[in-house]
Amino acid sequence: MPDSFYQQHLLDEQTLRVLQLILMNPESLTAEITDRTWDILSNALHMSQEDLKVHVLGNASWKPESTTSVGSYPITLYVTRPHGHYLLENPSPSSGNVSTAFLGVPGGEKVQWDGRYQLGVDDAGKDVVYYHVSWAFNGTTYWGWIPNKYLAPEVKNWDPSGGIPGDFSSPTYGYGNHVDGWIKYHTFGEAQFLNLKAILLKIGLSDAEIPDYLSRHTNLCGPLAVMEYLNVSLEEGFRRWIEFSEDMKAALLSGETTSSVNLKDFFEAFDIGVQERRDEKALLTASDTRQPIVALVAINRDGSLSPEGQTAHWIRITKAHKDGIVKYYNPYTNCYEDVSWETFEQSWDRVSETPENAGIYRIFITTTVD
Repeated sequence: MPDSFYQQHLLDEQTLRVLQLILMNPESLTAEITDRTWDILSNALHMSQEDLKVHVLGNASWKPESTTSVGSYPITLYVTRPHGHYLLENPSPSSGNVSTAFLGVPGGEKVQWDGRYQLGVDDAGKDVVYYHVSWAFNGTTYWGWIPNKYLAPEVKNWDPSGGIPGDFSSPTYGYGNHVDGWIKYHTFGEAQFLNLKAILLKIGLSDAEIPDYLSRHTNLCGPLAVMEYLNVSLEEGFRRWIEFSEDMKAALLSGETTSSVNLKDFFEAFDIGVQERRDEKALLTASDTRQPIVALVAINRDGSLSPEGQTAHWIRITKAHKDGIVKYYNPYTNCYEDVSWETFEQSWDRVSETPENAGIYRIFITTTVD
């Protein structure tokens, strides 16, 4: 399976949501959705019908700047679920495997999607799209159904413009795609709980240099919040971190949480000067002028911002409106979320009551703000 998928869409978010609302809810229309429906919409959006289907139905995976297409049907997809999935006889969670010759399609295996799909529910009763796919096993081709959330297309001729891949043939991005975005390095538990040892080995550190406890690092929110803003691959981001200074390297290898000083140095590794601020007005100004904002807040055990949060946590704010909504990237869940200004402000204030953070009040990192 390709080392990473780039979970960003060619379509803007609002357009995508409208198309999903229409095309995944045919009962809302007075006419049946046909190939002609897809054809009209794809022409209007200047996309191939194949690209449009994958984007709207789910699991489109490439950079928005890329001209890559998944190609004409049949489309090669990979099973992204680590332990694989049954090749279901029917598009239903109660359906059995299509054959007793195998237990299911293993994770990482190629399947071929013929473009057919069926709306349905998964074993938890949640809406899902099933893809009709084939899999070759021991000289025989078997056809069946797999939920599209466990499939993703290979990226061909990836164009890294807009990102910072570093000198890595298969850079890992995946920002905003939950656990799946970092499945290559994920351990268990929350999305940010990564096998940092595996990343550092790929960068070029020796096994002897890396403590075994870094095989599951749970305190990476600070570096990941900055890397998401920079759109840098995990490999290149951590390479620049450890090569910036011996102090930075020691801080990462310690397994401990990262400080604002660490994060300022990390920005400096990309030639970006930042400062620490602690006032509401500066944060709102930084948001209005689209400056980077990496803020320290308090979260609950599920990663949500909370006035009762017990853990200090770095997030990257994408937009903030006083008395409105605060939108942010959350490394803990590796997804984009939003809360009310009131909740954000309370969780921001709560940091001073979390362990080892007495006196830390409304801190965030940004570029110069007047």
